Amino acid sequence: MRIWRVARRPIFWLALVFTLVMANIPSPPPAPAGVNDKWQHGLAFALLCLLAFAAYPRGRWWQIALAMLGYGVLIEISQWAFGAGRQPEFWDVVADSVGIGLALCIQPVLRHLLPPASIDN
Repeated sequence: MRIWRVARRPIFWLALVFTLVMANIPSPPPAPAGVNDKWQHGLAFALLCLLAFAAYPRGRWWQIALAMLGYGVLIEISQWAFGAGRQPEFWDVVADSVGIGLALCIQPVLRHLLPPASIDN
């Protein structure tokens, strides 16, 4: 678990950068069959939020959730500003919020299941 304690913050920040890049490239790779854009947003933000909880275990849950929501809004603004053929959508932010809500429901269970040494700094 020592590797995770060292790697969790870089993994979180790399995931944020990867998400921003994927959200702004003109032609992203196609999603697997049956997975629409809103599912991608929800699942991506659930994972990002869980990674944020792991990266900053002493952070307040509501601050992390608000930061992730702000990041979702920032992505939509960047799609509008860069104009690389991507369209910002209100419903994408709603899907991001659902993913964040899912992470808020899962996070206490993960905290209970994982040993304290893997959570704390």
